[in-house]
Amino acid sequence: MATYKIIDETLFQYVKNETQKRFPDVQFTSSSLGRGRLAVEDRYFNCFPFANQKPYLHFQQGYVYFITDNECDIPDSMELNEKTADYVKYRSKERILNTNSYQSDNDAVLDMFLTLIRKIGGVYPTTTESVQQNEYVPAENEEVSLSTMTLDELFQKPLCIPDYQRIYCWEEENVRRLWQDVLKLTDKKPYHMGAIILHKKGEHGEMNVVDGQQRLVTLSLILHLLDSDFKSPLLGQNFQSEKAAQYVAYNYYLISQCLHTYLLKNEKSKQQNCKKELKDLILKQLTFSVLMLSGDNLDLAYTFFSNQNSKGLSLTDYNLLKAHHLRFVPNEKQSMEVASHWDALLSTQSSNVEENVARTLGLFLYRLRKWRRKQQWDEDKKYRVKAEFEAAPTLPQIPAFGEQFNYYESIQGGAHFFAYAEKFVHLYKKFRDEKVYQLLENHLSLRSHWRYKDVIQTLLFAYYVKFGDQYLDLAFLYVEPLVSEHRYTNVRALHYKILQETANTDIVMMVDQATSPTFFLAEAKNCCDNLPPHDDSTFTNIQKDYKSQICHIRKILDNKNQ
Repeated sequence: MATYKIIDETLFQYVKNETQKRFPDVQFTSSSLGRGRLAVEDRYFNCFPFANQKPYLHFQQGYVYFITDNECDIPDSMELNEKTADYVKYRSKERILNTNSYQSDNDAVLDMFLTLIRKIGGVYPTTTESVQQNEYVPAENEEVSLSTMTLDELFQKPLCIPDYQRIYCWEEENVRRLWQDVLKLTDKKPYHMGAIILHKKGEHGEMNVVDGQQRLVTLSLILHLLDSDFKSPLLGQNFQSEKAAQYVAYNYYLISQCLHTYLLKNEKSKQQNCKKELKDLILKQLTFSVLMLSGDNLDLAYTFFSNQNSKGLSLTDYNLLKAHHLRFVPNEKQSMEVASHWDALLSTQSSNVEENVARTLGLFLYRLRKWRRKQQWDEDKKYRVKAEFEAAPTLPQIPAFGEQFNYYESIQGGAHFFAYAEKFVHLYKKFRDEKVYQLLENHLSLRSHWRYKDVIQTLLFAYYVKFGDQYLDLAFLYVEPLVSEHRYTNVRALHYKILQETANTDIVMMVDQATSPTFFLAEAKNCCDNLPPHDDSTFTNIQKDYKSQICHIRKILDNKNQ
């Protein structure tokens, strides 16, 4: 019977060292981990992204815990474990168990920690990464100012929502959480609600809300319900998207119900006073760190302070790419049209708003473009996807032309990028319906197998983009062994090593140079025939399990094609 992963000094130092390579400011503490000093069930270690305060991570008895002040979005692998007035504790749904591969056990713990630290970076201000991204010296023609403002002071500004912004789309959970924050307000202490980024534009000094729209619109709805005469600069906005208007209407109703419940706790004669008091608290006690930028560097407005958005949705590569490329669309009507298409592309997913776009651009095309150019990259680098798909530099005297929408071509700023992205997202949606894609998802998504699954799918996507579904199953039979060779010859499934080894196979170039499926399949088969045999008896449990899953996929495909 498998037992949970026991903590020792080796595990602790490994997780600590590997984590601090990526996030140097993260701190660790631990109980006594030596033999005989503490019972194994009492051993633990903690990880503090923010200097000995919540949120933090805790590992004990095979479980990874995430402890924070309030409920928040968490990975699917976690579940609510305990909730008190002082903290909320989440726990991994499954224990990390001992296997025959000591290193694989350690990697499983590390993977969970890194996943959660990156998740925290989207909800709370990060430490090291935010410092590295935010170092900036303004140019002479730019003015950057940072100040703390109350909501009342902020609403005195001529705020407006730019066309390139994501639509207003806060879900019920976000609205209720904000309402609970509002109810915590007192006249004794200001309540800080993260950062707002404003970009001054035009002769009249309008200020585009670059980051903070979701919170500010929701707060405007609350204030209007508390006082129908209250005028917010954002409620006068014309929401172009019908979906955004629906969100506004529903959230207005939702807040009215919350307010009704709140007022019922008071006598009817006092309810009007309660509304006035709450309105005053919201305007006077809610504070924000407000970054105001004037000048043409809109990218700066997104990267500077972007992780401070602690109460709203964090900015992603895809929000940034939208703003970046809309600047190359000079016509306002065209700008609104391509922005609408982009929003639709991001909002058609059910479980993850950006899953299709993220896997298409952020995983498949990003890796293929890098592999084709023989370039290495850091998977943890902030905004790496944005940097890859920004407009390529050009010479002013030579106009850009000749785009063919190959995945590896240079990105032209503006409408070309949006058409490029839409084409490949459409292809990805068709590709994921293929049987071989589904089999890989079903059989290789657990443990460290997913690292090989993603690589195999990426290479098959390159084949699919060029040749469609012709002989796609056969392509899998020849691509899989070349990727799996790393799994069978290495106990540790290190992510960067898998990516490096894949680049060395030259599969991407083999697909690109083939003018017909037969040329690629023949060359790939020849590479497979030259692979050395492996002695399965020397495999670890995780290697055996991986091979078993691969054999199962191959058997299903054989039966399908008979």
